[in-house]
Amino acid sequence: MGSNLPADRNPAIEWLAARLERWEANAGDIGLDEADVADLAALADQAAQARTRAGEARASARSMTRHWHLRADATMDRARELILKIKAHAAATDNPEVYALAALSAPATRRREGEGPQPPRDIAAELRPGGAVALSWEGGGPRGAFYIVHRRLVGEASERIIAVVAAKRFVDETLPADPGTVRYRIDAQRGQAVAEGPVRLVRLGTIEAAAPAKGVAKGAATDAGAKKGPSAA
Repeated sequence: MGSNLPADRNPAIEWLAARLERWEANAGDIGLDEADVADLAALADQAAQARTRAGEARASARSMTRHWHLRADATMDRARELILKIKAHAAATDNPEVYALAALSAPATRRREGEGPQPPRDIAAELRPGGAVALSWEGGGPRGAFYIVHRRLVGEASERIIAVVAAKRFVDETLPADPGTVRYRIDAQRGQAVAEGPVRLVRLGTIEAAAPAKGVAKGAATDAGAKKGPSAA
């Protein structure tokens, strides 16, 4: 460090910390009163403590900002999922009033028939520790399509929509204990056009292909034959 008091706060406090002990020991010889040196030392100690608290506050503020961003991102992701569900319901019921009820902007125009999505295909399922099922699939484009995940459990009379997603993957973490065989179907939707996808049956420790749902375009069925999946942990 230089011999004169630095102009910036942090270097100035460090500069004083390196000299105050000598000033106190040699107060009379350097023209200072011991009381003056003690007063300066107390001020320097207070400044150092305040600097420490300021650093902790900045770290806490950064942590709180990260927490806020994570919570906001999670909220926005969930909102996007629900908006996709609203759009899927509006298309399924052919009721544009759904958009007004949800205070959403309705599609400007109905998409042309040729721009509809392709049926999803090659649905893969992975049993994960804890009993969740990770689904992924191919097909379903073009850009702008989203995917409706249907599920039916043993004892249920019909399928129900459990998710509407933009990505070609979904993890079902809402399965009950010992669900037995679970039936999944993935549909693709773009605008008002819906392409019905194939069915995937998932059993505890076993993943099997099933016949495509009625109305699936040729080539959209899953692979023939059963595939053994990992047992759930």
